[in-house]
Amino acid sequence: MIGENDEQGNIEKQIAKNLGIIQKFRLLPEAKEKELSLNVRTFSPSEEIMDLVAIDGSYSFLLNLSSMWLAVIRVGALHYRYSKDKGYELVDSIAKERTALVSTKKDVMEKMGDTHGKLHEATGYASEQHREMVNQLRRLLEEEMAFELAGTKSNVIIAMDGTLTPLKATKILEKAQKACIENDNILLGVSKDSYTHAFKSHRTDEEVLGKLNFQGMGYTSAPLISSAKKSSLLYDKMLGDVYFAKLHPEAKKWFRIDVGTVKEEPDRVFSQLAHYCKSSLCLGYIYPLLEAHRYVVTVRHFHSIYEDMILDMAKEFDISLQEAISALTHIEGSRKGAFHEYLDKVAREV
Repeated sequence: MIGENDEQGNIEKQIAKNLGIIQKFRLLPEAKEKELSLNVRTFSPSEEIMDLVAIDGSYSFLLNLSSMWLAVIRVGALHYRYSKDKGYELVDSIAKERTALVSTKKDVMEKMGDTHGKLHEATGYASEQHREMVNQLRRLLEEEMAFELAGTKSNVIIAMDGTLTPLKATKILEKAQKACIENDNILLGVSKDSYTHAFKSHRTDEEVLGKLNFQGMGYTSAPLISSAKKSSLLYDKMLGDVYFAKLHPEAKKWFRIDVGTVKEEPDRVFSQLAHYCKSSLCLGYIYPLLEAHRYVVTVRHFHSIYEDMILDMAKEFDISLQEAISALTHIEGSRKGAFHEYLDKVAREV
């Protein structure tokens, strides 16, 4: 094609220019970071070891018909025990699956109940509102499971995937926190990835900490995140104190940990967590949370089974087979029969 090589050369120059800008802004804070005095506290694994319950959730969209999306949500909790002799032992497991129906139409959501109505209002900012609403319903089910377990188990760590930022419409996470205090449980939120800037750098906090070349295990508080604690339409104020922790001497990554109970005893929290971060599969990350993720993501593996259920029942609800087939979606909610997919396919084949 005429001029194609010139265009590619131009793009190459533009990429180089933009990489240079990125480099400049990454270098700007380096001097300040060298002066940055982070109060990293070291710790060692505890002698006594508490059990740990890991909670996570996942979802799979199934159908998009008349601005309504149908999804299936699965949340699960895995109760683990660790000992030096036996390693990690699975004590108990719980899973719950629920369907979720959401709509970008306000009147439809309001008719489905107060929680759905508030959820629609609070997620209006999202470019893919249907995904955000289902994601928040997943969080709600996780909070409900945390509350249930906080009241039935004692002297365990309850580790939730993500931050301890409760949904404003329900207040369930606050109830879970109270139940944990009453039953001597430790409530935590563990983020797989964090993109905050609590250390006042262009780099993310994880990048700043990764450059410390810190040996051993340690943690540092992130007071700017904890003190922010602002509420919004969707979320209430954060429940926990925020830390970043390196939970294994050979770990490459620092993880954000929100501590929701025993806030005055961070040494106790991290010395307990260290026992659960020794797996070579995820060195420095809480192994039961890895298994909890694997446990709930199976909802996506059953996608075709749920699709068959819809196709079998469609006629009963005055939905033609053709309508039902064209309304089926991928896991994240985009229609399988969308015209842009056809265009993409044509583009790949030409």
